[in-house]
Amino acid sequence: MICIPLGDCVMQELLRNLRQAAKTADLLEVRADTIPDFSLARLLKHKINTPLIFTCYAKSNGGCFNGAESGRIALLSSAISSGRFEYVTIDVPEELNISGDVKALIVLSRRLKSKVILAYHNYRRTPDNLDRVYKALSAYKPAAVKIVTYARQFSDNFKIFKLAQKAAPRRGRELISFSMGDKGFISRILYRKFGLFLTYASYKTGWETADGQIPLERIKYLYRADAIARKTEIFGLLGNPIKHSRSPAVFNGLFKAENHNAVYLPFDIEPRYLNNDFRLIKSFLKPAGFSVTSPYKIRVMKLIDGLSKSAKEIGAVNTVYRQGGKYVGSNTDWIGVIEALLPLRKLINRRQAFILGRGGASRAIVYALRCSGIETLVFARKSGGRILPLKRLPQYCHGPGTDKIIINATPVGMFPDTNKSPVPKSCLKKGMIVFDTIYNPAETRLIKDARSKGCFTVNGLRMFLTQGLKQMECFTRNLSR
Repeated sequence: MICIPLGDCVMQELLRNLRQAAKTADLLEVRADTIPDFSLARLLKHKINTPLIFTCYAKSNGGCFNGAESGRIALLSSAISSGRFEYVTIDVPEELNISGDVKALIVLSRRLKSKVILAYHNYRRTPDNLDRVYKALSAYKPAAVKIVTYARQFSDNFKIFKLAQKAAPRRGRELISFSMGDKGFISRILYRKFGLFLTYASYKTGWETADGQIPLERIKYLYRADAIARKTEIFGLLGNPIKHSRSPAVFNGLFKAENHNAVYLPFDIEPRYLNNDFRLIKSFLKPAGFSVTSPYKIRVMKLIDGLSKSAKEIGAVNTVYRQGGKYVGSNTDWIGVIEALLPLRKLINRRQAFILGRGGASRAIVYALRCSGIETLVFARKSGGRILPLKRLPQYCHGPGTDKIIINATPVGMFPDTNKSPVPKSCLKKGMIVFDTIYNPAETRLIKDARSKGCFTVNGLRMFLTQGLKQMECFTRNLSR
């Protein structure tokens, strides 16, 4: 189930928001502690068919309730006694020192047969001892235990999944657990994969009540989180940073269109944690495949079991797929390069190509152009061997000739730094071909500058879509519908 928490507003606005959100939510949570003029009496008069969760967190537990603790306890008691709420959330301190008043609320809920969610929050980190927290809360026999932490790094998601593997199968008690913050993203999406009870989503962007909360539109319609099951195949994009990427939208759309039981997730991993996090992904999620983007197209080759012919020759991988229990790396970028330049094929012959960047994308471009008989020179900030210093690009561009192809394979100009270009405008001349592999934005500063100088321009969108479709072929070879 997907629950929409509502709060951070005045009472009149809350009632209006309840009516709107009730059209799409499985559950609605009323965050009474964030509503300055909250009135339980007014809420109880408000008719709504969607099941409600009543929540009022103490300030000492990370909530916003400003009144006396006795007033908060009385409010929770009235909510339990009303019988109007499907669940009432009772929060406990991070130290798990549960007061006599809270214990009395739990006893009251049993007598009235109310469903209680006993909730623990850690707003600073994700501790290693979550199993101990679960056991401590379970001892009071609530209907559900809620354990929410803050993800400081990607691997914290797997602490949640490990807890779920131990606790979720137990009968008679539901578990709600995820990590807040951007790095806890996948723990909110994969709740059903690990048998967890529900996840939380904001009704829309701007309505978030916690750090890292995902808008309903994305969690329900892009990632289809409520349709994910234990047998759902996992795919992902491995890179850093990847917030700009449109790959989740493309692949999840394709999986839905072709009726595959699969989901595609962002795996935004910091370089220093790649080896460990890659191991955890394989162990917990057993993914059927990955897309690989900067800066891991070369480094990931050491973490997988085998390489396709093209990947070996290029020396970089952008696609990893599971085959016979092993992970094989391939490269579809070079096919995307050829397809992107296809409309200009008559102009390309006998031109020299200047490629900016020395990473995996650059290697695929060199391979694609050499297959087409085009001479290439590679420029990068870190030069050496056959790679020229980027600062020498202007002297190669100057002179009477316009028979040059400039290809940007660096992230310079990518969202959100859209005002930057890796090529000085003085290097651009009418008749040159300028290809920017960046697709977000579709029109980069480099493309704008090149067009203003009369160059033939190519953006990265066609390359992105072509290589993605080739990836999809690799991914779905062994998938059932």
